[in-house]
Amino acid sequence: MDYSDVLISHPELATEEEIEDWNRELFENIIDTTPSWWNSFTMGLSGIQPDAEYRSAFESRRRPAMGLTNIQLDMLEQHVNHPQLHPSQKRTLLSLVRSQMMRSLISPNRCSTVADCVTVLRKELESGVCASVPDWYKFSTVTMGKRKIGYDECCNRGCWNTETVDHKFLKCSRCKLPFYCGVACQKQDWKVRHKKLCAAASTQGTQLSSATKFLRMMMGGVNGDSVDEIKQKKAHLKAEKVRGGRGKKKKNKKKKMKKDEEEE
Repeated sequence: MDYSDVLISHPELATEEEIEDWNRELFENIIDTTPSWWNSFTMGLSGIQPDAEYRSAFESRRRPAMGLTNIQLDMLEQHVNHPQLHPSQKRTLLSLVRSQMMRSLISPNRCSTVADCVTVLRKELESGVCASVPDWYKFSTVTMGKRKIGYDECCNRGCWNTETVDHKFLKCSRCKLPFYCGVACQKQDWKVRHKKLCAAASTQGTQLSSATKFLRMMMGGVNGDSVDEIKQKKAHLKAEKVRGGRGKKKKNKKKKMKKDEEEE
């Protein structure tokens, strides 16, 4: 569940463009929203996402620009500029590209068009070096339900900021759902719509957590895992949790040392 899931149940707070994007299937009978190769490409990235369960795969198989080639980037730009592609499809394609970049820890900060995203990806491809993983980033040990995987974008309407290596976003302290690049955007979104969505988001978040706990209890594992596989998975996640905790302690220690030096 994310912020848009809550917004869908309150269409009176959505813009005409947002409502149009929810019904984008109406326009896909002319031309597909994504290039023909996009879905298979993103499916190939599903097992190398930055969470604790797939951390080793993420670190070992990660490639500059998510593994895209210059030819594919050219095709992506050509597709979004196709004269028959509806404006709603262009917005959806932009959202998909931005989302995949954020899940790969490549920040599309201030990228408001697919061309902007392609520029960021080309630079990374040319450098041959993957974007660095932030010191503040925690590889989530949660395997089901609400969890943070990759960067988040500002939920204030019209803001194109996303998290970066140096900038971790704020989130609503009550429902813990929308993220904001700063206090100004948080206040603006509260006035425009989050004041009316926060309670609903909290309720849905609680319901989702309860459903997730029930599924974990009923399943014991996922995808028909054997008892040994479940034990190995639990041991792996426990080790990742310890590793994440150590990183946090180390960071706090560095902060304390820096503070002590400044006081001296």
